[in-house]
Amino acid sequence: MSTWRVDSYGYPNPFTSSHAKRSWDFFESFSNNRSYAAVKSLWESHPTQPVDAHTVESRKSAFEQFGLLYVLTGTDRVVLTPGGKQLLAAASAGDQREFAWIGLNLLLRYPLRGKTGRRPRDLDHQGSDLLPYWFFHAAMIELDGLSQHEMFRVIGQIFKRADATRAVDTVRAGRTNPSTIAQLQDPTGGRSGAVYNALNQVLVAGGLNHMVLTSSMEPSTYLPGTNENFWRYRGGFREIVELALGAAPSLPSGCASEVRLTARMPAARGFSDEEAYFEYAGAAVAPLADALAASLAAPAPSVEYGGETVRLLTSGKHFTRVDADHIVGPVQSLCVLSLERRVLVSDDLAVTHMVEHKELLGGDRVQVRLRRARPVLDLAYVQGLFEDGGASV
Repeated sequence: MSTWRVDSYGYPNPFTSSHAKRSWDFFESFSNNRSYAAVKSLWESHPTQPVDAHTVESRKSAFEQFGLLYVLTGTDRVVLTPGGKQLLAAASAGDQREFAWIGLNLLLRYPLRGKTGRRPRDLDHQGSDLLPYWFFHAAMIELDGLSQHEMFRVIGQIFKRADATRAVDTVRAGRTNPSTIAQLQDPTGGRSGAVYNALNQVLVAGGLNHMVLTSSMEPSTYLPGTNENFWRYRGGFREIVELALGAAPSLPSGCASEVRLTARMPAARGFSDEEAYFEYAGAAVAPLADALAASLAAPAPSVEYGGETVRLLTSGKHFTRVDADHIVGPVQSLCVLSLERRVLVSDDLAVTHMVEHKELLGGDRVQVRLRRARPVLDLAYVQGLFEDGGASV
């Protein structure tokens, strides 16, 4: 049985536990040195808590996964990413909300198949199009939290976006009929180890080491007479996650509920070059204040057209044209789009278009591939829809 495998070192965070602060000390040591060999030497000769080079290597790999820094294969140069620099600045300013915003947005970019240029963990990971932290948080929001059984037996075994909504539905059904999940295999065999550590690390890292998420031991829905961890958002942080996913409470209800988060997840990008991947993973994050301001503007509005709900996409407002088939826009503007849904695009009103593919770009923007579809028979009518601004639903 294949399950998610991620690096199993905690997220660096100076605001939470001693373990998180210890990881932060490691991150700062990388930020203060441009030589990877020097960082290893520093920790191998540490006066109170020396560690071996292998441990430093594992820490480095985790920081690369988090989009904070990288060391290209065969080199000694530590490169602190723009996102990593932003995280350091937020920590220095004592701004926990900005820290959470930056850290979450960087995590959301990580592809389950792993870092380009590094060997995939297995064939399931290699063929995955899933952004695991995006899916994890989308499931957390749709289900209002997750138990350990739900995470281990259902969510952590999904590798394709096409299976994401079904997995959430399985959990929802299991809460009504617990036997449907209780009978599913626990990939850890009920014991700690590599699989347990990796899945648990998704919970820990996804919450930025207990800053965004909290857990409590509660009676298990699936194994009567036992307790298990249940994970929820800490007060004030759920709205930051929703904003990062393009579903902030300030948006009209249609953006948050008409199309489920799990149904409109972008795909993981593909890269052929290791450095290009790291530049994507660590690209600067738009400040939280800017994202909040953008969220106050209505997303792409919708109208009833041809017997279905159609979104109106306005060039320069909701998107920028890349080429004949692709547009790019911020998550907050394109949050309502899902695959095989019809849209009208202001710079090509001769036809309607179908959303064929979505993928997350660096800098918190989404690229959408459109397919030209049915011709528009009444151009004046459609132009009038754009002039009226549509009606969000």
